[in-house]
Amino acid sequence: MHARKRPIDSLSFHKAKAAYNLRYYRWAQEQGRREVEQGFPTSQLIRNELVYRFSEIARSMNKEEQLQFLSALVKRSHPDGAELAGEEITDSDKKFIDRYVNHDRYEIAPGLQVMDATFERRGDKRIYRSISDRASLLKIDNKQLRKLVVEKLRPILGDCSVKESLDNWWYETKIGSWSIWTIITANKNSVHLSYFHRINVQEGIALHDAFGLSPVQWLGIGGSSADWKLWANSEIEETVDSLYILVNLFLDAVPLLLDGIPFPDLRM
Repeated sequence: MHARKRPIDSLSFHKAKAAYNLRYYRWAQEQGRREVEQGFPTSQLIRNELVYRFSEIARSMNKEEQLQFLSALVKRSHPDGAELAGEEITDSDKKFIDRYVNHDRYEIAPGLQVMDATFERRGDKRIYRSISDRASLLKIDNKQLRKLVVEKLRPILGDCSVKESLDNWWYETKIGSWSIWTIITANKNSVHLSYFHRINVQEGIALHDAFGLSPVQWLGIGGSSADWKLWANSEIEETVDSLYILVNLFLDAVPLLLDGIPFPDLRM
């Protein structure tokens, strides 16, 4: 499943993509409002440094600021959808975005900033570690993780359509003519578990601009895949439960996101 390198000259594809981008952007904005109103139920299911940093910033704000913050991040992550909705990134949005992007940075010389690499977060805790320690991934029970992922996801995804390796599963879900792929990887170099979705028109051609779709992408937190970095075997079952919830969330939403959008003919 590789990105297509040449542009697609198909009016029906561009119309379908624009319709999806607008609908997905509005849905993402609604998900952002839901996060604030319900106390960040989605992002709290994900355990990684970027989400911890996002949560730390959001907790420092009042509710009105949180709503503005999430709205700004969604605009930043969905520029085409925001443009189609007639919404611009305002000066106020830029302040929230700059605050997020520059968090943890410090100035070592006029105009020269670097990231503070002396610590990492674990939830709301800051743990000071060396750079070499941060680069190492703690050992967990990989066999248990693999087993639980396959068993937990089978009721909603079935058996994997493609198994690239022992730790890499691709699942295809058909909705009408559309193929929704869920790609799950365990035991990567930097994280223990990772996943994202793609809505494929055909091999290598996705309906969306982002490489992958997951909560960190639709909420504007950053990146395409939702990742988990675990600290102990006791966290494996809860992590796989969280994966199930998040995969199911998007699969429940995607029929409405695609409803009424004609499947494109790439020849036209």
